[in-house]
Amino acid sequence: MAVELAAQAERLSAIEASGQEHAIALAALESDDSLNVARGEISGEFAQLRTQLEAMSATLSDLENRLHTVEKLPQGSGMEAAAAAASAYERELQQMRQMLDAELAKITSAKEDAATLEESAAEAAKAAGARAALARVLAALDTGRPYGDALFDLTQQAEVETPAALSAHAENGVPTLANLQAGFPEAARAALDVSIRSAVEAGEIDRVSAFLRLQLGTRSLSPKEGNDPDAILSRAEAALKSGQIGAALDELATMPEAGQPALAAWVADATARKDALAAGETLAQLVNSK
Repeated sequence: MAVELAAQAERLSAIEASGQEHAIALAALESDDSLNVARGEISGEFAQLRTQLEAMSATLSDLENRLHTVEKLPQGSGMEAAAAAASAYERELQQMRQMLDAELAKITSAKEDAATLEESAAEAAKAAGARAALARVLAALDTGRPYGDALFDLTQQAEVETPAALSAHAENGVPTLANLQAGFPEAARAALDVSIRSAVEAGEIDRVSAFLRLQLGTRSLSPKEGNDPDAILSRAEAALKSGQIGAALDELATMPEAGQPALAAWVADATARKDALAAGETLAQLVNSK
């Protein structure tokens, strides 16, 4: 019986240590507001388990004292009473053992629930970090600022590969829509001048009309129909003013070959922004689907 009592005492100590470890794990989740309800339930359960364990510990101590009393009973007829008492105590110890096993199973289950809760919290924190990094990348695309750090955080948190269209401009940023709109008139005027000169040489425009247009530098500012360079540039600028970079690039692709070099730098900037925005949208879909 003394051996049994010693074993029960050791198991009680292990259970209390396990409860302390779980309390530490719960404290580590203290900063996560989304876990308050679950943490309160688990803490309440542990308080109840501790109360039950303390009660069982007191009962075991009482049983030990009663066993010592039995051992001191005199020989003879008293031995029968002692044997009966010891048998009764053995039954009580067996019941206590079953109760302790049940409480230990509850604590083990609670620890598993806490581990699952902690894992879910870690995944939620990682997803939140990915969305925050995505917001930083998209904001940088709008403002034209560098976004290398934000893109690195995004790919690490979301565990996705960096699109080439984004990584190519991460250190310097991409041109803003406002910059593209402001730079278009100069590029368009240069492209129109070159195209007119080329058309004169090809005999498509008389020299007097060409001279007047070149001297005055006139260019259609409202979109109009036609395949001539001025009409193409007018439609491209209208699309650009409404933020349709892709439509503007499609129009400029139909410009005469002679006018393409004057538009090359602007087209490169516009393409960089269009591709970066498309890549950002793709990343956003991947992050939000996780």
